[in-house]
Amino acid sequence: MTSFPTALHHRIRELARLAPDAPAIAVPFQNDLRLSRGALDARASQLARQLRAAGVGAEVRVGVCVERSGELFVALLAVLKAGGVFVPLDPRHPAARLDWIVQDVQLRHGIVDAAGRAALGTPFEHAFDVTAEASGVAQVHAFDDDAVAVHPRSAAYMIYTSGSTGTPKAVVVEHGPLAAHCDALAAALPIEAGDRLLHFASVNFDAAHECWLAPLAVGAGIVVAPPQPFAPDAAHALMVREAVNVAAFPPAYLREFAAVAARDGVPPALRVLAFGGEALPQQAFEFVRRTFPAVRLINGYGPTEAVISPMLWPVEPGETPVLAADDAYASLPIGRAIGPRVARIDGADGDGVGELLLGGVCVARGYHGRPALTAERFIPDADGEPGARVYRTGDLARLRDDGAFDYLGRLDDQVQVRGVRVEPAEIAACLRSHPAVADAAVLAETASGPTRLIACVALRAAADDAALKAHVAAQLPAAWQPHRFVRCDALPYTLNGKLDRAALRERIAAQRVAAARDTTQAAGDAPRTPTEQQIAGLWQTLLGLDVTPSRADRFFALGADSLAAMQLQAAIRAAVRVNLRLDTLFADPALAELAETVDRAERETGEPLATIAARRTPADAAVSGAPYVDRAASLAQQRFWVLAQTRDASAAYHIAAHWTIDGALDRDALQRALDHVIGRHEAWRTTLVDNDDGVVMQRIHAHLPVSIAAVDLRDQPPAARDAQAARLAERDAAAPFDLARGPLLRATLVVLADDRHRLLLTAHHAITDGWSSRCAFDELSAAYRAYAEGREPSLPDLPIQYADYADWQRDMLAGGEGERQLDYWRGALRDVPGPLALPVDRQPGAVRTLHGARVSVRLPDAVAADVRQLARDAQATVFTVLLAALDAWLSRVTGETDVVVAVPVAHRQRPETRALLGLFLNTVALRVRVAPTLPFRALVDAARTAALDAVAHQDVPFERVVDAVKPPVKRGDEWLRVKFAQQFDARHDSVLPGATAVATPGPDLAARFDFALDFTDDANGIELVAAYATDCIDADTARAWLDSYAALVASAAREPHATTAALPCDASAASRQPRDGRALCVEHADIVAAFARQAAAYPHRVALSDASASLTFAGLDDASNRIARALAQRGVAAEAAVVVCIERSARFVVGLLGALKAGALAVLLDPAQPAARLAAAAADCGAR
Repeated sequence: MTSFPTALHHRIRELARLAPDAPAIAVPFQNDLRLSRGALDARASQLARQLRAAGVGAEVRVGVCVERSGELFVALLAVLKAGGVFVPLDPRHPAARLDWIVQDVQLRHGIVDAAGRAALGTPFEHAFDVTAEASGVAQVHAFDDDAVAVHPRSAAYMIYTSGSTGTPKAVVVEHGPLAAHCDALAAALPIEAGDRLLHFASVNFDAAHECWLAPLAVGAGIVVAPPQPFAPDAAHALMVREAVNVAAFPPAYLREFAAVAARDGVPPALRVLAFGGEALPQQAFEFVRRTFPAVRLINGYGPTEAVISPMLWPVEPGETPVLAADDAYASLPIGRAIGPRVARIDGADGDGVGELLLGGVCVARGYHGRPALTAERFIPDADGEPGARVYRTGDLARLRDDGAFDYLGRLDDQVQVRGVRVEPAEIAACLRSHPAVADAAVLAETASGPTRLIACVALRAAADDAALKAHVAAQLPAAWQPHRFVRCDALPYTLNGKLDRAALRERIAAQRVAAARDTTQAAGDAPRTPTEQQIAGLWQTLLGLDVTPSRADRFFALGADSLAAMQLQAAIRAAVRVNLRLDTLFADPALAELAETVDRAERETGEPLATIAARRTPADAAVSGAPYVDRAASLAQQRFWVLAQTRDASAAYHIAAHWTIDGALDRDALQRALDHVIGRHEAWRTTLVDNDDGVVMQRIHAHLPVSIAAVDLRDQPPAARDAQAARLAERDAAAPFDLARGPLLRATLVVLADDRHRLLLTAHHAITDGWSSRCAFDELSAAYRAYAEGREPSLPDLPIQYADYADWQRDMLAGGEGERQLDYWRGALRDVPGPLALPVDRQPGAVRTLHGARVSVRLPDAVAADVRQLARDAQATVFTVLLAALDAWLSRVTGETDVVVAVPVAHRQRPETRALLGLFLNTVALRVRVAPTLPFRALVDAARTAALDAVAHQDVPFERVVDAVKPPVKRGDEWLRVKFAQQFDARHDSVLPGATAVATPGPDLAARFDFALDFTDDANGIELVAAYATDCIDADTARAWLDSYAALVASAAREPHATTAALPCDASAASRQPRDGRALCVEHADIVAAFARQAAAYPHRVALSDASASLTFAGLDDASNRIARALAQRGVAAEAAVVVCIERSARFVVGLLGALKAGALAVLLDPAQPAARLAAAAADCGAR
C-alpha cells in the first residue's frame, strides 16, 4: 500500500509553532508587507475557522479569486487548513471564463478581495473577504488544525487546463501526491530552509502552487512579485533587492530576464534558476548558460495531470551538457522523473520515439465530471502495484543513452504560448460562438521565434479583427489571443471530414495581409489615379504590406502609428512637394480621399505632380587646406554649451549605443568604416566654441579622427567577463567630454571572446540623438561590409549638412514663419502654471545630481487591445490615448486641473534631414486641462488636439518657447518635471561578412526629468517604462506610480465614457510623507482627490462602519466608483443636481462620495422628513 508524507499545510503549521517569527512571505509592492510564519498561520487559521463554520470540509470546493498579494496565500492556505479544495480564479482573467468555471464546478463558497469582487459576475453563496480585519485572537486560537483530518486521497485543489474539444477541463490533485511532489522538488532543486523563492506566476497555472507550498513546507520563504505582466527589469531589481535564491521562468520570460542579467549583472544571491512550460532551443540555452555560469540551471517539464513538474534536467555550474546534434531535436532534454514516479515510452518506433507515459505515486485523480476522458488519459499501469495508473501525456519523446528524455513535440494540436498550455480547438470554439463566425480553426506557427496563433475564420456576417479579438479577450486569457486573423470563404476539409491543415496553411501563406485589412474589398477598389498609386506605394513601403492597398483602405487601420504618419508626411512632401498637416493624416482618410486632398493641394501650388524636385540646400565647404571652419551653432547646441559652463551635467547628456558582433571580426575594416561615417557627417567632426563676440559656434574640423580603443576580457572567467563588460559600458557612458577640444564621440571595442565583440559608441548629445544612432549603425554596417569585401562604400550623397540646418533654423525664426509659430505658443501657454506638484518622497537639493533609475510594466494583452480599439474609435493613436491617461493620472495625484508635460519630437519632417547625423530632437510642451467631470473619451480628443497643434508648431526650439512664455519657475528650478514619449524599436540586426551584429541602446540612468514615462507598442504588446530621479523619488514610489497609471489606463480604455474622477487612481505613494515627517500639501485639492490619496495610502484600513457593515478605504473607493459610473451612464454632467436621500449609514457615505466623483452637485435630503417636503426639495433643485 502506498504511503504518503504529511500534508503540506500541517508541516507549515508545525514550522510556525517552532519559529513563529521566521519570515514566510515578503510582498514589497504591498506597502512592504512581511508575514512571519506565525502571522501567516494565524491569519489562515482564522479564515479556516470561518470556512469550517460555513460547511467547508473534505471535497468541498472553494473558489479563491484574490489578486496576487499576501492575502492570496492566506486564502489558499486557509482552504487547505479547513480540509477543502481550492479552485484558483485569477481576477485578471476574463469575467466570462471565471463565471463559466464557477458554474462548471458549482462553487458555493468563495474567498475574494476587491479585485475578485470586481472580476466575478457570479456571486458566491458564501463569500469571504480575505482583506477584512482580524476579529479577535480568541477566535484564532479556537481553530485546531489537528482536529481537521485530511486523507492523502482527499482533493487539495482543482485547476483548469485548455480542452481539445473547446471546453476547459478541471484537473483534480490530491493531498498525498501533492505533498510527495513538493518533497521531491525541494530535494531536487534543492530548496533549503532560509531560502527565498520568487513567486510571480498566475494562480491559474499549477506551477504557481509548487512555488509557495514547497518552500513554506521546508522552512524557506517566498518573495511575491506584483500582479502586473512580467517585466524583466523589475524582476531583476526585485531579485537583487530581496536576495532571491531560487527563481523559475517560462522560456519566453527567461530570455528577457537573461538579457537584463547580461547587461546589469546576475542577482548576487541567485543559486538556482529553473525554467519550463515550453521548449527552450539549445541556442537560447547557450546564452542563458553564458549569462549564469555560477547558477544551477534546471529545465522542467510536466503536464498538470502528472502534478506540476514531474521531470527535471539539471545543469551544474561549469558543466558542459551533452545536447542532441541533429536539428530535428534542437530543444533541451526534459530530464528524468523525480520522486516516486516512473517515466516510459509507449509505442516506440525504430528511432525510439513514442508517447511519454508518467506514473507512480504523483498522478492526478483525473478530470472533474469527465469520467470517460479520465479513463482515456489515465490508464492502468501494468508494471505497477494494484491500482497504479499512468498518465498518457500526448507528448512525443525518446530515451537518451544517459537516462534522460528528449521532448520531440505533440501527438495532437496542443501548444505552449509563453509557458501556458493552449488548445487551439478551444480558441476555435470560442470564435465559433461569435454570431458573425460560421466556422473557425486555429493553427500555430512555430517556425521562427515564439509560438504565434493564426485564426482562420469563415464569416456569415461582417466582423473586423477588433471585434473578433474583443470576443476572445472577453472569454479567454491573454495567451489564447490569436496573433493574426485570416479570412476564408469556407475552411478546407478532407473527404473524411477532417480539417485539411495543409490546404489551410497554403491559404494562410497566400493571405499575408495587414491584420486590420478590410475583408470586403471589391474588384474595382485598386488604386486608379497616379496619385492614388503613388500613395499606395508609399503605404506599402512604410507598413511592409505584401499586397497593394485598396482605395478604401485606411492608413491607421492597416497598422500605422504616429511615427509612420510622420514618415508618410515627409514622403509625400518629398514626392510631390505638398506639405500636409499631420492632423490630416491622423483623421485617417481612405486612400482615395487622401489622394484627392494631395491633388487639390498640388493644384493650389500650380506645380505639376511629376516635375517637382526636392529643394536641396548646398553645404558650405571648408576652405581647401584649412583645418576647420566655424558656423553658427543650433539653439539646442547653445543650450548644451551653457549647461556645460554652469554645472557638471555632462553624463546626463550622453547618447550611448552598443554594437554586438558575433562571428569573425575584421578590426581594420571596422576602423575604416567608422572613419568613413565620420568623414561623411560634419556633425561628428564638430566641437563647440564661443567666438570673440560670445556667440557659440560649431567648429567643423576637416579631420577629427576617433580611434577605436580595445579592451580584451578573454582572460577573465565568463561571469567576471560579463560583469566587467557591463561596468566598462557604464563608465564609458558616463566619462565627460570637453566640448571645445573634442572629439565628442568615442569608440571602444570590448573583446569578449574570439568570435564575440561589443563596440561601445558614446557621443555627446550636442552632436547626435536617438534617430542619429539608428542612421549611424545603418551606415556603419554598409561601410564595414564594403571594406571587409575589399571594395569602397557607395552610400548615397548627403544633400545637406547639420550646419545648413542650423542656418535654416535661425533664418526661420527671424522670419514670419518663426513669429507665427511663436505666437501660437504664446497663446497656447498663456498663464501657464508652474511645475507640477508631484507627491515626491523628498524635495531635491539646490543642485540636482540627475541620477536616475527605471521601472517597467507590460500591459495585459486585453488592455492593449482595448487601448488600440479606443484609439481607432477616437481617430487617434495609442500615443494620444496613453497621453490622455497620463494627464488624468497626474491631475488625480497632484490635485491640479491644468497639466503640462514635455513631449520630445524627432523634428525631421524635411526629407533632407532624415539621413543626417546630428541633434534635431526638440521638446514641445503639451497642455491639457483636466476637469473631474470630463469623460475620458473627451479628454482623448483634447489630448489629440493639443498634440497635433504642438507638432504643427514644432520648429520653434523649446528654449525660445520658454523665453517667450516665461512660466512661473523659481530660479534654478525646472519647469516641466514630467516627460512622455513613444519609443520605437532601438534594436537593429545586421548581417556582416562572416558575422551578425545587433545594435542596442547603451546604459542610460540619467534622469533629465523627475518622472519620464516612455512606452513601446509593437507585436509583443504595449510596455510602459518609467525613468525617475532618485534625488526625489524612491524605487517603491516609482513602482507604485507606474502600477497606478497602468490600472487607470486599463479602466479608461475599458470604460472611456467614465469621468476622470471616476477612474481608479490608487498610487500608494501619491500621499506619502517626506522622510523628515512634513506633510506634502497639494493646493486646491478637492475632497475626491483627498479621499483618493487616503485610499491609495491605506487601502486595507477600515474607512467607515455602521451597525451592519464595515468598509475599508479600498472597498469604499470601489463602491463609490460604481455609483459614479452609473451616474455618468445616465447622463449626469458637471454640477447636475443629484439627490442623496439615504438614512445615516455606510451606504450614505458611498452614495455621497459616488455623486461627488461624478462631478454632481449633491443635494442631501433626510429620508425622515415628510414625503411632500422631500418631493418639493427635489423639484426645486431640478434633480432628475
